[in-house]
Amino acid sequence: SLEARERAFRVPREHPPGERDFAFLVPEAVSAGALVDLLKTEGRPVVESAFVFDRYVGDPVPKGMTSVALRVIFSVEGRSPTESEIDQVVAK
Repeated sequence: SLEARERAFRVPREHPPGERDFAFLVPEAVSAGALVDLLKTEGRPVVESAFVFDRYVGDPVPKGMTSVALRVIFSVEGRSPTESEIDQVVAK
């Protein structure tokens, strides 16, 4: 309905964020939430948010491991993040 679309509209950002997707191979005992928390903590202040968009267990992932895919949104107040700023977080 038109009413639903009006509520879903968001004003575009003045300074677009950066986005990167990552896949981590971790022991099954490691929670996806722990990975998200680690990225947000270690990525301060450049990491705005991170969320899981896929989790896979099975061939070719080794037994006892899981592949967790995350999308990370990078943002800096008042401007877009630079590639260098994003690369520094990725290097951690």
